[in-house]
Amino acid sequence: MKKFLILILLLIVPFALFAAYSDYYKAKELAAAAESSGDIDQAVQMFLAAEREADVIAAIPDVKLPWTLYAEWQRNNAAYLLIKKFKDQTSWENIMGKIKGIPNGPERLAVANELKELAKYNLKIVVQARDILGARTFTKAVVMAKVKSNMEFCNWVIDFCGGDK
Repeated sequence: MKKFLILILLLIVPFALFAAYSDYYKAKELAAAAESSGDIDQAVQMFLAAEREADVIAAIPDVKLPWTLYAEWQRNNAAYLLIKKFKDQTSWENIMGKIKGIPNGPERLAVANELKELAKYNLKIVVQARDILGARTFTKAVVMAKVKSNMEFCNWVIDFCGGDK
């Protein structure tokens, strides 16, 4: 009976690993397809699904590749897509560039207030990105640097808008 159980385990673990690999790559493909078609919300959900599958693989003993690292990147990718969506919807880069070119004074203040109103209207996107990043403890230094930058952007925008009321 003991040999039978060991045999069953030897058959189940590779099957579970294969299923998790398959689910991970399928989620990544669906995320890329959704992003390409402009469905950012679906892409975010697929990146988070890929993260879950990578975490499953990382939990399997003796897995050689750094699946925790892959999982962390997927969560960061999900948040980054939301940040990118926010920037696109607010013309963030263009308006910030415009603000930097205007000397301090009423005109600069007016453009900054225009950006603030656009940002407030789209603030829920940045709050969602911040919450996605805050829902995981990142352990891989290479990912942590990007997460820190993305989190700082989110927090700056939220503060700029007066908070996430």
